[in-house]
This record gives sequence, C-alpha cells and structure tokens, in this order.
Amino acid sequence: MLQLRENRKKTSIFASLLTLLVVGLLVWAGPANAFSIFLGEFDNNTPLAGDIITINAEIEASSSEYMQPINLSFNGGIFQNQVLCVFDAYTGESKGGCNGIEVVPVVKEGYGYGYGYGYGYGYGYGYGYAKTNFEYEIKINTSVFPMGKTYEMKMITTFGDSSASSFSIGAKLESENPIFNDVGFLLPGAENNSENISSVTTINNWNISGNNLQVFIPVNTTISGANGSNINVTAIQAQNLSVSVLAGLTGSVGAIQFGIPNFGLVFSNPITIKISVGNEYNNRTFGVFRSTDGLTGWEELATCTIASGICEFQTTKASYFAAASSVAVVSVLSGTGSGGSCSTEWTCGEWSECVDGSQTRVCSYRAGWCAPRSDKPLESRTCTVSAPSTTNTTELTNQTNNPNFVNTLIGNVIGTTAGRWSLGILVFLIVTGLTYWIVAKKRKVAANAPVVKASSKKSKK
Repeated sequence: MLQLRENRKKTSIFASLLTLLVVGLLVWAGPANAFSIFLGEFDNNTPLAGDIITINAEIEASSSEYMQPINLSFNGGIFQNQVLCVFDAYTGESKGGCNGIEVVPVVKEGYGYGYGYGYGYGYGYGYGYAKTNFEYEIKINTSVFPMGKTYEMKMITTFGDSSASSFSIGAKLESENPIFNDVGFLLPGAENNSENISSVTTINNWNISGNNLQVFIPVNTTISGANGSNINVTAIQAQNLSVSVLAGLTGSVGAIQFGIPNFGLVFSNPITIKISVGNEYNNRTFGVFRSTDGLTGWEELATCTIASGICEFQTTKASYFAAASSVAVVSVLSGTGSGGSCSTEWTCGEWSECVDGSQTRVCSYRAGWCAPRSDKPLESRTCTVSAPSTTNTTELTNQTNNPNFVNTLIGNVIGTTAGRWSLGILVFLIVTGLTYWIVAKKRKVAANAPVVKASSKKSKK
C-alpha cells in the first residue's frame, strides 16, 4: 500500500513537470501562421508602350504579426529583381517608389489572436485567431518602363513571396505610316534603334489591309534581314503594284510590294498574303513569284487557285510578289556572231496532273531564234496526290478558361516561427507517446497492487 502511494506520487510529479515543459515550448514557439498569396495575370500581357495594365492580387493570412509594407519587384530589361514600389498593406499608399504604379485595396478584414493554457495531470493549449484577408487591384502605366522588353513582377512580403506574372511592352514605332498603328515589337538585347536593328519580334498579330492587298503576320514572328544585315523597320511598306512595272514575268494578273523595297526580309513564321486579282480569274490556278527588286531573280514560291477574286498564299520571305500565269518566262540575251544580239526566252507549258508521283511539262524556245544561254528549266518533278479525308475534322485547340488567379503560391508559410512550430509538432508527438506510456504504467501498477480486505477481530475472552 505504501509502495503504491509512492509510485503515484512520482508519476504525478513527472506529469506536472512534463506539462510545464510542453506548455513552455508551445508558448515559446507561438501560433502557426498559415499564409497564402494569389497573384493573377495581367489583363493585357502584351501592351503597347503607354497602355495601362491591371492585375489582381490577394493575401490570406492567419497571423498574430502585423503586416509589414509589401514590395513589388520587377525583373527584365534594365531591372534585375529590383523593387520599384513599396506600399502599405492596409491602405495601399506608397511607402517608396511606385512611379506609374497604383495600388487600390479592395477588401480588408481584421486580424488578431489570443491563446490560453492550463495545468494539471493532463495539459491543454490552444489559439483563437481572426482571418486576415487583403485584396488589391494593381495598375501599371507602361510608359514608365523601357519599351520593347519583357518584365516579370512579383509580390514580396515578410511571410513569403508570390509567383511571378509577366508582361511584354511592345515598342511603338515613330512613323506616319498607318500600318504600324496597331503593332508592337520586342527589341533584342540592349538594342533600341528600330531604324538600325538586327531584328524585331511582333508581340501581337499584325494585320495590314490596303488597296487590293492583305497581309497577316502572326504574333511572336521575328523579322530580320535576308543577308544578316541590320534592318530599318520603319521602312517597311505595303502597297499594290501595277503589273506593268514588273519585269521578267509574263501573264501577271496581280502584284504587291510588302517589305523593304529592294531589300530582302525573312520571317521566322509563315506570313499570309492575299492579292486581289479580280473575279474573272476565279477557279484558275496561277503561280506565285517573289523577287527582291521586282525586276530580276524571280522565284516561284507556290501556286494559288483564285477564289472570290483573291490569290492567297504563305511565305517566309519578302518583298515583291506577283500572281502570274503558270507559264514562267526567263529572258536572256545571246549574241548572233555578227555583232548583233537577240533576246531569246524559254517558254514552259503548264504542269500535267500528278500521275504515279510525277508531273511533266514541255519547255522550248522560239524556232529560228538564237539559243538561250540559260539552262533549260525543269520539265519533270515529283508530286504527291493527297487522299480525300474520310474523317471529320477535330478541333484540337484547348480553350479551357483559366481561373482568375492562375499564378498561385499557396503554402503554409510560417514566417519567422517556422522552426519553432516544427519543434512544437515534434514535442506534441513525443508527449502523446509519453502520456500513453504513463497511463499504461499506472494501470499496471494498480493491477499488481495487493488487495486489502477489511476484517473484524474478535476479542478473546
């Protein structure tokens, strides 16, 4: 009986000391700070210089700590992870920088927490807190950023950083030519002179419409010089031409000039060109020819079948184009031996239908004339007949709508008490095990204790 009381006394002292240790560690560690940052996408991530762009952000926190001012950091161009704006988390007011940047709070909810604990053979510890919610609308005037570059923005707080959202500011060319009104370009590296630059890249689809012509250059198309030399982007033109100004072709029914006159351009993506030739040529097939200067060096790019009076084709080169009869004419000069000269030309008929993977045509020159100096054009070529499709066309483009906030950093960021809270969890597991062991031991001691029964003694007479 005495041994049992001593065991219980020791167990009680041990449990009390253990409870005090656990409570002290938890008070020292402080509450866990669940923290999340949601950063959306810019409403226009390819603005032209001077456009205003907007992005939404949200911070959700369960914290006992005061929200310190928030930093907006930018990376790209001349900025290397540089903080350009510091604003008050509660009011959105600028605390430094913020040139061309406006932060408007949308929703703010109160914050605070409290805790309590008690002593005994068991232990207790808990927190009560209010959720902190901050929502912002951030507006950026792109005119304060160097144009022609791509930038990434992220929010930096004392609890953690958001993921980055990017935008590219298209350089607007100072030109009176209306074809540049709705297009912006990214400029390579540190280059910023559009009149003498190695290349430019479109940040949006570039549509050009004019008299009897249409040109479409897709977004992210890089334009450079055909011979590797720098280009003057402001010199690009788009104009309809009279077929009478061309040389070296016969049977031309329509022509345009797009690009830099007398200068070759190369496009990283195929561009689409439409030449208006007239409805009288509907259902007829013509060759599409290209030349750098419109006089020499014509090359056949493709063929087009006229529909609604339009010859449509794609190319990766510029700058003179013509839809001409499929009879290609190559003009050459040849001496007669008597000091005079004559102009002799190869004349080629239309290509035959594709039979057994081959097409043929006949090329000749005018009888009785001097022989051409140029080689005879090809009279046969390989071809492929496309089998008609027997299946329905399936649209493969996934147009899934993105949620409002797509660039999300969601985590349990503990801030400055991360290590302490991890230690608290470890202590909790250890205490749970020890408590179970103590209770089990107490039950074992009680089970093994001798049972003392009350008895009455009779006095001897």
